[in-house]
Amino acid sequence: MHSDSAPPPPSASSDGDDTSQFAGIRRADFTESLSFIDADSYAGIPIYRVMNREGEVIRPEQDPALSEDTLVHMYRSMTMLNTMDRILYESQRQGRISFYMTNYGEEATHIGSAAALSPEDVVYGQYREAGEQKESFAASSLFGLSPTAISI
Repeated sequence: MHSDSAPPPPSASSDGDDTSQFAGIRRADFTESLSFIDADSYAGIPIYRVMNREGEVIRPEQDPALSEDTLVHMYRSMTMLNTMDRILYESQRQGRISFYMTNYGEEATHIGSAAALSPEDVVYGQYREAGEQKESFAASSLFGLSPTAISI
């Protein structure tokens, strides 16, 4: 049962920027702490975030302190995934391959998740998980593309 007067989300943001503005989301508050909640107690489930809209880490203890080289690698990987999506989606639409589901808008979740993996971790990829596969195997050739074949 939903209530119009939902309790505040756990540890709601204090930077004045605490409501989502994403298309398709009715209204949901941001939170900087992870906790189990009763979803029926909220008008919208709070959205966990580490950074504000300006790209600043809100709680310093949550900053992964990644090197600039790592961040550039991750950005290039997200861009490459987007480029691979365009190539493979267009190939599917032209009938050159039978089936392909894009990863548009999900690039950061793929690359970020893969960044936490160790070389011995196993990834059972599904639809829209090409980013994890690309990063975990470091083998774009899995998709028939070499990393140098795509100009980023």
